[in-house]
Amino acid sequence: QINVDQYTSWLPAANIAFDVTPDQKLRFAYNKTEARQDLANLGEGLQVSFTGNGNPPQDPSLPQNAQLFANATSGNPHLKPYRSSNYDVSYAWYFTPHSIAYLGAFFMDVSSFPKDVTLNESLPDADGVVRRSGPVSTIVNGGGSIIRGLEAEFRTQFTALPGWLSGFGTNLNYTYLTSSNNGAAGANNTYNAVLFYQKGRLQVRLAYNWHSKVFDFTDSSMNDVLNIYSKPEGYLDASLEYLVNDHVSLVFQATNLTNSYDPEYVQYPNAFWSDNISERRYYAGVRVNF
Repeated sequence: QINVDQYTSWLPAANIAFDVTPDQKLRFAYNKTEARQDLANLGEGLQVSFTGNGNPPQDPSLPQNAQLFANATSGNPHLKPYRSSNYDVSYAWYFTPHSIAYLGAFFMDVSSFPKDVTLNESLPDADGVVRRSGPVSTIVNGGGSIIRGLEAEFRTQFTALPGWLSGFGTNLNYTYLTSSNNGAAGANNTYNAVLFYQKGRLQVRLAYNWHSKVFDFTDSSMNDVLNIYSKPEGYLDASLEYLVNDHVSLVFQATNLTNSYDPEYVQYPNAFWSDNISERRYYAGVRVNF
């Protein structure tokens, strides 16, 4: 049985909004949030790997088929939960019944991000006798993080255009944030550009999403602290829905039309770490609403 730490937390929240004009609002918000760590990280037991003594033997005092401690992985039931104090201020202008211009700023004080570490520990061989030490990978409580950012959005439908053209619209948003996490600091830019058409029985949507360099995590499995980043990348998706009647619609979706992938690197852009690949995909179906 694993004795996971127990705790009681107070999570206050407050929101206040001011009507600057009938179509303009200024909002302030504060809240504290909390989330448990991944149960796999909390509950994973010690998993030990062994290696044969070999020929020539690593330990001459033991037979060649003796199983020696090689390495291990372990969870940590004493990981602290994610705790965050969040502050937001935003301004919104509803300049038509179908439009909004929005600008916001946020500040998040996050405590205890977990981090992966590799420790050198002495563990028993398969026969229960401790003879040597080796690497044990685990996760521990790391430092906190301060996240600051700005976000802007513009959304409208061109209802003033004549006839079928009035179904066109757009949604543009941009986010800038800076953060520090376990000693790693960086800035990130993200934007999304959506062109849509919604008129009568037809709904069409074309969306492009882009992000700048992103800090992913810190790795210490090679007895060195290395920061892992994702390179800048963008993705183009599309969807179409046709309403046959009030209950049935035909749906078509395409994801990653540019066939982009998400490469990661270690410290420097030319130091390859991994590729996260999600190929171009197409979906077609029928949606039924009762």
